[in-house]
Amino acid sequence: MNIWYLYFVIVVIAEIVAIWLLTEWSKKDKIYYIILGILSYIIVAIFFALLMKDIKDNKLAIVNAIWQVIGLIAITLIGLVLFKEHLHLFQWIGFGLAIISLIFLTVGEVIQK
Repeated sequence: MNIWYLYFVIVVIAEIVAIWLLTEWSKKDKIYYIILGILSYIIVAIFFALLMKDIKDNKLAIVNAIWQVIGLIAITLIGLVLFKEHLHLFQWIGFGLAIISLIFLTVGEVIQK
């Protein structure tokens, strides 16, 4: 297993946590939410730099696209479950297309190997 997979997982999780913390801060106005959110984004920056340094075969575009789609899916699910947000028809269609794009991006990587 390449170490960049670990960096990738840390980046995705840290960004999801940061967004959740900053959303909590906007609703509850507790200073520790914003401090922890900023620290989470610092973790994102550090591990993204390590990811960029370690990544091989010019896969940065694919890795970034997968990162963004996983983040979008996770944040949408958090919004739906924790914050009781609602999606309209076109937003659900976009959510479905994001899942389909993730499938194509990951299958494309497997086929190339």
